Amino acid sequence: MLYLHIGLPRTSSTFIQKKYFKLLEKKKFIILLNYKTFKKCNKEKVNNMINSQRKYLISNEEILNYDPHNWLKYINILFKTYGNKVKIICFIRRPSEYCRSVYLQYCIKQSNLMLENNFFLDEYNYHKSKNGFKFNIDRLNYFKLVQKIKGNFQNFLILKYEDY
Repeated sequence: MLYLHIGLPRTSSTFIQKKYFKLLEKKKFIILLNYKTFKKCNKEKVNNMINSQRKYLISNEEILNYDPHNWLKYINILFKTYGNKVKIICFIRRPSEYCRSVYLQYCIKQSNLMLENNFFLDEYNYHKSKNGFKFNIDRLNYFKLVQKIKGNFQNFLILKYEDY
């Protein structure tokens, strides 16, 4: 059985990994935190994980990325790559808090104090912008994200950051 924690970034993933994953290991989960290594697994190995009696957990908050521009595309890619039997775990956060946290993280990580109106862009300006770090505010839609996950995967868990 394969569980895939896909994000979102800025929803306490690191805290959860440190606090709860040790407990899951005691419950016989095999924890794989390095998604890049997992992506290199061939289809046969992934199918073996999915169909195994053992429980595998792959966790990487950046599978979906911070920018909602491609969230729905990434869900399609996950579905095409791993099929609908993967168990999806996704954390969401109050949109205003999520945006604030993403923006502040960008400013700190990039050492770049960009004006908010140059970072948060509507659909039209998003496509016009040459800035590599940007956020498509028009596509920040949890309802569509959850519907896409529900439509593609048999089992999923959507958790709210504010509940933890």
